[in-house]
Amino acid sequence: MSAKRAEAAPRVAPPSHLSIRTLQGPLLGFQIVEPIYAGMLEWRVTEVAMLHGSCLCRGIRYEIDGELADALNCHCSMCRKAHGAAFRSRARVRAADFRLVSGQELMTFYESSPGTHRGFCCVCGSPIVSKFDAHPSVLGLPLGALDDDPGVRPQIHVYVASKAP
Repeated sequence: MSAKRAEAAPRVAPPSHLSIRTLQGPLLGFQIVEPIYAGMLEWRVTEVAMLHGSCLCRGIRYEIDGELADALNCHCSMCRKAHGAAFRSRARVRAADFRLVSGQELMTFYESSPGTHRGFCCVCGSPIVSKFDAHPSVLGLPLGALDDDPGVRPQIHVYVASKAP
């Protein structure tokens, strides 16, 4: 399943108490409110399907009921070592939009730097999520553990001075 957009309501006036950018939806998850034309007098509401992810042994499974943001490739030595790769592809997700479906008892956290806790499966070692003491409402999500197309692609590379030889 991929994060496909399906038109839910062709013409809807945005509620005045909600932001122009987003509207929380009860069915498939996050809804994005987009202007149909530059005058922004009419609106189209689109829904993004819920995303699913899991570890290699499938003991940990999770759902994301919201948008991923700030997708990037990190080349720092900690990300390279934690993921066993030349870089880590990751995005940001609101903690409120992330839900463990199964395997909570298999999740182990390692504090890789002060205030940054990398969560991984204690059986297969797959990285699942990163938590940040300074920003508890946000999680770092490795894109490689998603079972669905995230609908976003990394747009930047960071810590390239540390990239693998």
